[in-house]
Amino acid sequence: MTPSDLLNQDTFLTALYCLTDDLLKVIHAPTRSRRPPTLTDSEVITLAVLHQWFSPKSERCFIRYARENWHAYFPHLISQSRYNRRVRNLLRPLAQLTITLAEATTRAAATSEPYSQVLDAAAVPLARFRRGARSKLLAGVADVGRGGSSRQWYWGVKFEASVTSAGCIAGFLAGPASTEERWLAECLFQWRKNPSAAIPTAPDLLPTLGPSHRAGGTRKGPTGLLGPNCAAGAVASTVIADLNYRGRAWQEHWWRDLGVLVRTKEGLSREEAGVLSARRQVVESVFSRLTTVFGLHYPRVRTVSGLHARLSAKAAAQNALVHLNTLAGRPTGCTSTPLS
Repeated sequence: MTPSDLLNQDTFLTALYCLTDDLLKVIHAPTRSRRPPTLTDSEVITLAVLHQWFSPKSERCFIRYARENWHAYFPHLISQSRYNRRVRNLLRPLAQLTITLAEATTRAAATSEPYSQVLDAAAVPLARFRRGARSKLLAGVADVGRGGSSRQWYWGVKFEASVTSAGCIAGFLAGPASTEERWLAECLFQWRKNPSAAIPTAPDLLPTLGPSHRAGGTRKGPTGLLGPNCAAGAVASTVIADLNYRGRAWQEHWWRDLGVLVRTKEGLSREEAGVLSARRQVVESVFSRLTTVFGLHYPRVRTVSGLHARLSAKAAAQNALVHLNTLAGRPTGCTSTPLS
């Protein structure tokens, strides 16, 4: 594949489908039913990934466009409601595809780095602040928080992601907007070690972390449901993060109990802090691409499964783009495709 190949829509669609189909054969058993599905799992997931490039993000508009323009590729396209249901049912293989793409890209790039991954969280508004707070959209999963460069209030969730130096998302989860980043990291690290582990709570970690410096000596803990656990990814021995993850008790616990060394700028010299800040830029670039290209803000969801499926599809689109750029010899941050 040459760099010019990705500028051809036929080649792009074919390459994306073949990549998805080949990886799914390894990580996912096809859906079984009395009647063979008119649209295979590989085709549904390919469409879910392609949907992230499409603007507007409306599923109805996307299915109509695919039916009118991609009939040769998807001759048995299903209705929008069935497509939505199939994507939500394929959450686990969609999340596993994201992780497998990150691992494949790392092998293809053959890079060696002192810090394997970069950890950070991004704000994901689900509705305008007043409307979300009034309607309680996805209550128990979303709530009120502050985020983004402007630090404004929003109704939604936080998207916690661990990113490789190539710009691939090696693991992620989502939690309520008011949940501290350290609790999201705790859950991510625990699920990497034990995918069936329960969501951690403040009483669970009190004997390990000790009392907090806050009034009363207690910690708040997660403020709602975290997930999906199938998207946590593989264990990374060393990650770098911003000062939202500082704290000696936390970092000693992560290293001693979960085998993860978390490095922040706390206590480092100016030169060392500058090196860590430079390495952290990759996660900022990934979050910017997820927002501007793949529509991370306001993902048009009404259910928990829909939220997790949409986030998985956006992460898979990011990793597929980086992987195809790597194979084509283009810069991994290039976002130019026939659909953009």
